[in-house]
Amino acid sequence: MYDTEEELLAERQRRVRSSSMVTEGILITSLFFALVLFLVHHQLLMDQVKARSRAETVQRALSARLLTLQDAERRKFARELHDSVGQHLAAMKMAMSMLQAKLHGDSGLEDCMKLLDASIAETRTISHLLHPPLLDEAGLNSATRWFVEGFGKRSGIDVKLDILDGDLRLPEATELVLFRVLQESLTNVHRHSGATRADVSLHSSGNEVILRVTDYGRGMPPSVLQSLRVDGSGGGVGLAGMTERLREIGGRLKVLSSAVGTEIVARVPIKHRPVPQSSPPTMQEVKG
Repeated sequence: MYDTEEELLAERQRRVRSSSMVTEGILITSLFFALVLFLVHHQLLMDQVKARSRAETVQRALSARLLTLQDAERRKFARELHDSVGQHLAAMKMAMSMLQAKLHGDSGLEDCMKLLDASIAETRTISHLLHPPLLDEAGLNSATRWFVEGFGKRSGIDVKLDILDGDLRLPEATELVLFRVLQESLTNVHRHSGATRADVSLHSSGNEVILRVTDYGRGMPPSVLQSLRVDGSGGGVGLAGMTERLREIGGRLKVLSSAVGTEIVARVPIKHRPVPQSSPPTMQEVKG
């Protein structure tokens, strides 16, 4: 009887050990397959992240290229307006002046001369807004003064300008980007803010040049501001273009907005334009 019980106990122990080994095998196999699935899923996610990163890099490069081509086209159109249309209008004014001298007192000619003067002024303004000659000739400070003064007259918005004069020039790309940011920012103030006054400051601080445009209007809607901060999609084409322009030259854009107004802050690392040893002295600031 005792022998039978011992045999049954031994058999039971063998079955328990066998069952335990099967269970352990199943658990180990399941863990192995789970690990393989995890690694495969992780690799797929990494491939997707890399693909998205490459696509974003290509998109940013394309955006930067398009903005560069846009600036080149603006410069070309500005030159064509000034050299072609502007010269034709100037020649027409000379002819009209000679005709007016012969037909003195003709009210029709006087009206034509007024329209012609307005056309010349408008053509010059459009040409300079596309690409101001002051930006190439005298630098960002003079171009900023000219644009802010003209913007105030055209829009009726009182713009206070705070700018630090200096003889050193920034690289051409940096000056152009900051001028475009100024243009777009003030255009947004006129179109969307409803403000009657604004402040513009252009200063250097440490190793950065800082452009700040502040208005005292209605501000941006919170949803738009949140989308802009999260992925840059809420501010429209203008703010997206400013962000891409600044990123291309190592700068950054910050937007602050509330119910009492909006502030656009552009920061760009300072890299002064090299001056050749044989070149004449740097052109002094032109008051515009």
